Amino acid sequence: MGLDRTEAAEALRSRRYRARVTADQREAQRLGARGAPFLVFDGRFAVPGAIGTDDLLAVITKAWDESHPTPQSLPVVAGTDGVCTPDGCA
Repeated sequence: MGLDRTEAAEALRSRRYRARVTADQREAQRLGARGAPFLVFDGRFAVPGAIGTDDLLAVITKAWDESHPTPQSLPVVAGTDGVCTPDGCA
């Protein structure tokens, strides 16, 4: 995983990340986690337990699509009287 064994052991011994871990645990409990795995996507979709790859992809896709909506074209207004453009107003 690319972790330095000595640094990882020191981090565990020193408990330097204890506050972060405790905060993560509280947040997981608030979101309904009761075990592992427990995945959260975009802060809005939770997946408790193991699921298949097709279901996992469906959740990821739904979270992405809802947070990145497809841009919609603006309606074109008939006539240009009173319409402003980057070049000025008619």
